[in-house]
Amino acid sequence: MVALQPDFAKAHYHLGLTYARLGDKEAAVHETELATKLERKQKQAERVVLRLLDGDSNNRAAQDGVKP
Repeated sequence: MVALQPDFAKAHYHLGLTYARLGDKEAAVHETELATKLERKQKQAERVVLRLLDGDSNNRAAQDGVKP
């Protein structure tokens, strides 16, 4: 899954768990750190979209004379 979707945080997280169970501590740390980094990016992107949508609905409401 990681090869098909390299930005899929959950796949990196589970790969990290697998490496940990296999005793490969270095690979486990690498994958879980990458998962954390990707998850933060995803959450930041979601916040931006929500702000844009909120701003868009506020603009439309203002144009229509309706309070959001």
